[in-house]
Amino acid sequence: IIEDQNQKLEDEKKALQSQLEGQMQKLKELSEKSKLMEKQMETFETEKKQSLSDLEKQRKRSKQIETENKGLLYEIEKEKKSSQQVLEKMKKQMQTLDTEKKQSISDLEKQTKRTEQLETEKRNLLRQLEEKKPVSEEN
Repeated sequence: IIEDQNQKLEDEKKALQSQLEGQMQKLKELSEKSKLMEKQMETFETEKKQSLSDLEKQRKRSKQIETENKGLLYEIEKEKKSSQQVLEKMKKQMQTLDTEKKQSISDLEKQTKRTEQLETEKRNLLRQLEEKKPVSEEN
């Protein structure tokens, strides 16, 4: 009976030892999985930090580009206004020149009429002179 009980205890001991080894193996696997997950988490955290850093750099660059664009738009608007002012000035100069041209044409027409009038007067005076000459010669 004692031998049977010893045998049973021995069998129970082996079964428990086998169970313990199985649990130890599972614990070892879980420990390895845990280490692997920790490494993955570290990698994830590193990638997350790098992504955040990249995002911050992109945000700063976007702000810089936005600032540059605002500056360029300001310069374009300034140039546009300047061009408009130059255009207005040129329009005024053209109007002034056009007015001066019309005045010159008017003056030229007046001078031409006056010249024609003077030519007519000259011819009339010459004719009168010619008409008077023969009378003087007779005297």
